[in-house]
Order: sequence, then structure tokens, then C-alpha cells
Amino acid sequence: MDQPVKKLFLLDAYALIYRAFFALSKRPAVNSKGMNTSAVMGFLNTLYDVLRNEKPTHIGVAFDLSAPTVRAQEFTEYKANRETMPDDLRASIPYIIRLIQGFNIPIYAAEGYEADDVIGTLSHQAEQKGFITYMMTPDKDFGQLVTDKVLIYKPAKFGMPAQVCGPKEICEKYGISDPKQLIDILGLWGDASDNIPGIPGIGEKNASILVGKYGSVENLIAHVDELKGKQAENVRNFADQGLMSKHLATIMLDAPVELNEEELAIHQPDVPALMELFDELEFRTFKQRFIRDYGGVRSEELGVRSKESEMRQPSLRGAEQYSSLPTPNSSLILVLSQDEFQWESQRPSIENPEIDKVGYNLKPVLTSLRKHGIVPQGALFDVMIAHYLIEPEQRHTLDFLADVYLHKEYNPMGNLWNPNEGDEIVQELYQVFLPMLKENGLEKLFYEIEMPLVTVLSIMEENGVKIDSQNLHNISEEFGQHIRELEERIYDMAGVKFNIASPKQLGEVLFEKLHLDAKAKKTKTGQYATGEEVLQKLAGKHPIINAILDYRSYTKLKSTYLDALPALISPKDGLIHTSFNQAVTATGRLSSNNPNLQNIPVRTANGREIRRAFVPRSPEYTLMAADYSQIELRIIAHLSGDPAMIADFNLGHDIHAATAAKVFHVPLDQVTKEQRSRAKAVNFGIIYGMSAFGLAERMEISRGEAADIIKKYFEEYAGIKEYMNRSIALAKERGYAETILGRRRYLRDINAANGTVRNFAERNAINAPIQGSSADMIKIAMIGIQQELTRLKMQSKMILQVHDELVFDAHLNELDTLKTLVNDKMVNALPLSVPVIVEINTGENWLEAH
Repeated sequence: MDQPVKKLFLLDAYALIYRAFFALSKRPAVNSKGMNTSAVMGFLNTLYDVLRNEKPTHIGVAFDLSAPTVRAQEFTEYKANRETMPDDLRASIPYIIRLIQGFNIPIYAAEGYEADDVIGTLSHQAEQKGFITYMMTPDKDFGQLVTDKVLIYKPAKFGMPAQVCGPKEICEKYGISDPKQLIDILGLWGDASDNIPGIPGIGEKNASILVGKYGSVENLIAHVDELKGKQAENVRNFADQGLMSKHLATIMLDAPVELNEEELAIHQPDVPALMELFDELEFRTFKQRFIRDYGGVRSEELGVRSKESEMRQPSLRGAEQYSSLPTPNSSLILVLSQDEFQWESQRPSIENPEIDKVGYNLKPVLTSLRKHGIVPQGALFDVMIAHYLIEPEQRHTLDFLADVYLHKEYNPMGNLWNPNEGDEIVQELYQVFLPMLKENGLEKLFYEIEMPLVTVLSIMEENGVKIDSQNLHNISEEFGQHIRELEERIYDMAGVKFNIASPKQLGEVLFEKLHLDAKAKKTKTGQYATGEEVLQKLAGKHPIINAILDYRSYTKLKSTYLDALPALISPKDGLIHTSFNQAVTATGRLSSNNPNLQNIPVRTANGREIRRAFVPRSPEYTLMAADYSQIELRIIAHLSGDPAMIADFNLGHDIHAATAAKVFHVPLDQVTKEQRSRAKAVNFGIIYGMSAFGLAERMEISRGEAADIIKKYFEEYAGIKEYMNRSIALAKERGYAETILGRRRYLRDINAANGTVRNFAERNAINAPIQGSSADMIKIAMIGIQQELTRLKMQSKMILQVHDELVFDAHLNELDTLKTLVNDKMVNALPLSVPVIVEINTGENWLEAH
């Protein structure tokens, strides 16, 4: 007897959400509360049509996470020109999450990977298990994945029926023999929406022709002599860029997600939860349709959610790193009870320094305990942080750790009904990770830096930050006026009114109406590329360009900060409480979210205005900022032992001017502003793998001149070059790079055959010890400062860490004491062979203090 067909649908969440939102952008759906419900309704209709009409046996939804991706870490410009998500769309995401949960559909995500990679990995696993998989997305990049059993399902749009694309359709469309060759086409063609450069001068048509003839980017490069003219020159000069672009365009098939047939199987929806959501969103017509379709459901189930339906929740893979998804396992602990009502009875054990406290993600637990007046004593062991040190670039969710290290299946949601299961998992992981920390030489880093830092970050989050919302409102009004004035100027210069925020309309105005660039590049959608980099290169050709760049700057700052931050003020204390993430970045740096206060712009005058709205918590305080001066350059001097750079720092020279004096062979006091600027670009760029091409682009000089500067730099600072070579050699031998204190970053591609992939790893081998040591240094300082603030019972509070900078609410009566304390702890955190300088300033707002 034939086995029934297993039909799996994998939904590309954000691609479908954006599609739904912008499909109704001209006439958005808005309910009586003023909420734009276009994205939710569009996504709901798409999902419901598939469930009712296609009748999948299995279904899942893949989301992108907010954490940095592998591609962005490898190529910093990746997706750098993406527009900020519209506020109306951002507000819709939590409702869409609830919607998916209401249909009992599992959500998949993986830190460091995109939804494309998650879908690619799951579809690859599904094919091996006999599924027919439909990748539900409008994104044609997925064409590289299609096989006889893995297909693209493009949802119906504007009355057109849904389309299913397999190998035949992909090959016919692009003139190739194998769908995988679409990766080569993208490598040549590039992708403006993702900021993948490709090879200049090769568009979609030529890319298809070249791949059809030569089969791959690699083979095209090998036969470059068969090409002619400018095309041959570009392929020869931009070969590495083409290979890198191919690498960036390749959807990964090894994301850390695992296909679970039972989890993906279609289940009855949670009817009460969905009815409640439909009422909240005012989806009255859809609610009637839903009741009609599920008429067999008992009437009492339409209004009362049973305990059984609450128990049946999807597994949220990677949810801890995604702000809109719940984190039900965030307070799993061993010694501490999960139930806060038991904490008082457990107080003696919690406060007993002889008893170690073991748990998972202990930071929120410590915050809650402190609110109960309970301060744990004794050693803390957070299995999430332990794993972050052992494998910094892997996932750290409890279900993942249980699967990989204990070979057990653990559903975080199940913990709601079986709390002991989570405790047992944590206890077993503790037994696994304890010897691993010792074997890898990570005990000191774990017990003396990372674990004490958990408490420090908990206190900082609780301290909160004060913002002057009226000031933000005033700046927002001022920016709004500038935006309106810029709009009118742009319309006058263009000779037509158009949507400046629309890349399509903007491209038509710039390149078809004003003819600013006869060779303007188009994206794969047929639109002109109008990203930041493109416009910067056109800045001198027409005054409209600077006006557009200003318009973009004002609108982004207004929507991202000025209008968004006031909404995040806590009604309880009038402060903003960010979350500091300790286990996200592979380098050891902290990150922050909800909101991201580490990304408040400082490079432009307009951006700096936003810092003016960050103010002391009361008149008894002032803001104080303490900033390490050129700390990464001081660390490279220490690590390399280069005598020239060490001497410059020891003599107190301006390091960039000193570098310029050496490279350009002029006396120190005769270095020009331009020479110093170029030397600064080399100092900060060379240790991050900047090539002559990159320096030439940044400084707007010839590649030959840039190469000569780099050559002279290494002649003067030979120790830097030796350090770089030594770092790469050690990483090739060990498989990882490490900081001064032994923090590791594994570089598994360091010996890769593919030159582009290997070069990325080599750059990380050079950079990881520098950036990681800097991260370790400020963490040590933070721990020392907070310990003294607590010991001396000071009223001053540490409120922010922004990479090399610490920000304090400094009590006016303690200012001198605080300055001395902070300077001492920061300067002496990690002894170097060069002086460590800390710049400390105070002010009535963050801008003044910085």
C-alpha cells in the first residue's frame, strides 16, 4: 500500500509580512484604535488560504532574528542599505506571532542565520525524509534550492493564482542546466537589496549568458582571457568580489535547526486564542468565516481556553534572541525555585555562600530576587553563559543544549507544566560544561568576568536611563519641519512630485529624468540602485543628491529614535530599561535591545542631537561619561610588540599624526589634516583586513596610491605585519583565535579551499584578539566599579555601556570620588605595555558628557 504524501509548507515570515504590508500601502487597513492592520490581515489571509486550499500535512514558519548574521560578520556592508522597518509594520509583528501560535504552527529561527538558511536546512532535511516541500516565499533567491521534491510556492497576488516553481521553471527562466547555478548568476549579478556587489557591468541578462556558457563563477574567472573589453577587465579585477558575492548569495543548508515531524504536523487551532485575537484586531468578517469553517468546534470552546489547548504550544526555536517571541524558559534554575512564592522559604539556602547557585539565563532571576530583597551569595553558574564561552557562535537555547549535549528532546513550553524537567536539564548541563570550561582554559574568564558581570548587568538594567521626552518631541518637530522643507526643495529640483522613500520612483527621477548617470546599475527587480553608496558617488553631480541624503538622515533618525524612544519609557518609574545581551556577539562584546541604546548615532550633528535628550535622573545628579581613548590601537600595539607604535603611545603622541609622519616622511609638527586623516583610515582599517581597493574607495584616491601607503605603513610598523601573519598561522594551527585572557573564537574556515571564505576567517584571526581583549577589558572595569559602588553604598549609578564607553548617573556629592574610582578601575582593568588613557566628562545631558 502506498504511503500517504507528506506535504510540508515552510513560510518565509518577513518576506510574506512585507509583501502583505506594502500591497495595501496606498489604502492601509486601520481599525478603530488607529492600528494599521494591513500586515496582520494580509499574512492571515495568505496563511489561511494555504491551510484551507493546499491542505498541507505539515507546516512551519521561519523568522529572521535581530542578532548579527554570519554574513554581516563576514561582510559588514551586507544589507547595510536596508531601510528601517516602518513603525506600523514593527507594531504588527507581536500580533502575527500570536496568530501563528494560535494556529499551533511552530516557529523556527537560528541566531546568526537568516530565515532563508533555516528554510534551506529544513527543506534539505525534509527531502531526505520523503517530504514534498513547498518554500512559501516571493523571493526568487530560493530558486537555487529547488529539486523534484523541494519547490517554490509563490502566493496568489492581485487576482493571479499561486505559482509553483520547480527545476524546469528555474532553468528555463535563467537559461541554466541546474538550479544551483542561480547562485553563480547572483554572484555575478549581485543583489542591491542585500548590498551584495557582484561584478560591475554584469547584469541579470549577461550573468545568465555567462553562467550558461561557463557553468560557474570559478570557471568564468579561469577563462577570463576568452572575454573582451571592459567585461574582461571587470571579471579580472573583481574576481574576488564575485566569489565573495557568490558566497554571500548561497543559502546555507546547515543552520542549527532540526526537522521534527510531530512538531510540524498540522494540529487543530487554539480556537479561543484566535477568537480573542480577531476581536482585539476587529477582524469581524474573518471571524465569521473562521466560525463557519470550524463549525464543528463546541460552542464553549469559542470562549474558554482549556488547559489542554494552553499546553499545546509550538516550540520556539531561537526565541530568546527575538524580542517579539516569548522566552518561557528564561528563569529555569536549579537551587533557586522557579516559583517566586517559594523564594522566601528558600532564603537561607539562597543567601548561603556555601551553596552554589546553578541555573539558565540567571540575569532576570537575579533582578526578581533583588526586588524581593534577596541577594544570592556564593558562586553562580549560568549554563547559558558557560556554553557561550565554550562555543560562542552556536545557539545557546536550552532545547538546543539539551539536544546537542544530552541527546534529549526538551520543549521549553513544556516547562510550564513540568518545571522539574527544566531543572534536571540544567543540572545535567552543569555537569557537562564544568569540565569543558577547565579543559579549554576558560574557568578564570567564566568565574572572574562573565559570571560577576551577570549581576552587574542586572543592576544596570534595573537602574534605567532618563530621557527628556519633551526634548525629543521638540527635536522631532524640528526634524519634521526640516523634512518638509527638504521635500519641497527636492520636488523643485526634480521638477515633479514623487515618493522620495520609494527606490523605484527615486531611481526613475535621478536616472531617467535628470540623467545623472548613464551607466546607472539596476537591481535584480529591474529598479535602479539608490543605496547610500550609490548616492554618495553622485554627490557632486547635482544638488538634489545632498538634499536626498539629508532627507534620509532626518527621516531615519526621527522614526528610529525621536518618535520611538518615548513610547519605551516605563510607566512605573519614568525611565527606559534596556536589556544587555551577554551571549550574542562572537567577539565577547555586549549588545543591547529593547531599545538598542548602543546604537545612538554620534558621527553626525543630527545624530548627536538625540544624545542631548538623555539626561540625569533628578536635579541631584549629573551625567558622566568615561571613554577609553583609542583602546583597540593600544591593544594592537601591546599584542604586536611593535617598538615604533609602543614608543608613540609611551611618548604621548597623537597616534594618527605620528603614523602620518612616518608614512609620509614629514616632521610630526608638519603633518597636514589630510595626511592625518589618511593615516587614521589605515590605522583603523589595516588590522581589519582593509585592502588597497578598500582604502582607495574610502579615501577617494587611486588604488596605486593606496597600495603605496599600506606598503610604507608596514615598513614603519613591521611588528604589526608580523603580528597579523602570526595570528593567521596560529589560527590555522589551532582552529581558533583567542584574546589576552583566553576568550576563544573558533575559525573553522581558516583552512578552507575557497579563497574568499578563507580570507574572511583570516581577517577574524587578526581582529578577534583585539576586539575581544577590548571587550574583556571594559567588562573587568564594570565589575570593579559596581563592586565599589555597592561597597561604598554610593548613590551614583552605572547606567550604560556602549562598547568603549561607560555612562553614569553621578550624584553631585560624589562626583570627585566617582571620577577617581572609575578612572582607576578602567585604567588598571587589563595592564598593557602602553599607557591606557580614559577621558572623563560630565554634562547636563549625554552629548555634553561625551
